[in-house]
Amino acid sequence: MNNYTQLSQEERAVIANLWRRDKTYYFIAKWLKRKYDTIKDEVERNGEINKFDKIV
Repeated sequence: MNNYTQLSQEERAVIANLWRRDKTYYFIAKWLKRKYDTIKDEVERNGEINKFDKIV
């Protein structure tokens, strides 16, 4: 079983926005003051950016 960090809808929107601007996981993690793995897992869990767009 995986333990996922809960991200707010606003944080997901910021991640999607920064990801579309070709920012790295490290940049996004620093911006949100979150761990790198949390951001990476969030993006990977949502797969393609099109799926990510539907969430936010």
